[in-house]
Amino acid sequence: MTDPKQQLQDQIKALKDEYGALLPERLNELDSAFADLPDDIRATAARQALETLCALAHKFTGSAGTFGFMAISEAAARLEALCQSLLEGADDAAAGGRETMASLVAAVREAAAQDTD
Repeated sequence: MTDPKQQLQDQIKALKDEYGALLPERLNELDSAFADLPDDIRATAARQALETLCALAHKFTGSAGTFGFMAISEAAARLEALCQSLLEGADDAAAGGRETMASLVAAVREAAAQDTD
């Protein structure tokens, strides 16, 4: 009979492995959401794209942290915070524009490369 503690650890590892296998697809979704963002991130037309990007970043923040991918979670949290600030109309958040957003999206991708090595 298998030890219940070991069974649980095996199940968690299987879930973590499955999450890691799905990361490339999820990262592509994040890239796509960023690509949909207009150049003027303060424009009214940017709101839907920002909401989508914020939701994806939020999912990464929670799910990556749950499965122990802390670098992804932390990078996604920074992206989520910026998106949320922009959605709330913070002018200082928009100062860096699309370039800041691009660097944060890239940071999530870089963190994924580090966490999955």
